[in-house]
Amino acid sequence: MVRTQCTRLKNGLHDMCKRIIEKTNAKTIVEIGCLFGESTAILAQYFEHVYAVDTWSIEDMSPYSGCENAEAMFDETIKNLNVTKLKMESTEAARRFGELSVDGVYIDADHGYESVRADIDAWTAKTKLFVAGHDYAKNHKGVVKAVDEKFSEIEKFQDGSWLAWR
Repeated sequence: MVRTQCTRLKNGLHDMCKRIIEKTNAKTIVEIGCLFGESTAILAQYFEHVYAVDTWSIEDMSPYSGCENAEAMFDETIKNLNVTKLKMESTEAARRFGELSVDGVYIDADHGYESVRADIDAWTAKTKLFVAGHDYAKNHKGVVKAVDEKFSEIEKFQDGSWLAWR
């Protein structure tokens, strides 16, 4: 089961990145919620620079086993990649970026409605081309509600990734 989930993640995220690259000249992306860095490494294959935003706070990761080593695993995963690590809350990081200063954002942090909505609100004005994220699925009602409220049209991918063009 884990292998299937990983394959779906990789395929869906790769498909989304390919879609973005075929349609735009996107070079920069901010990833909100990075955990072990698996998706960060995939994003780094497609974008010239990835800004990785996460707190790596154990309290924030309680549903996941093995998270006490998440930050060290992340650091190892990205050590030779075009990634800038920003260890802070998403909304704090957003204040450090100017309006339209990045091509896109990929939101995959706290899946509660309030948090997803805050991330979308904080980052949409910072992006030139797209707002995207993960876990647009029935079992993540907060994600679905926040995305549906903000965007009238999205593209969906097999891993639950979603993409809204600006």
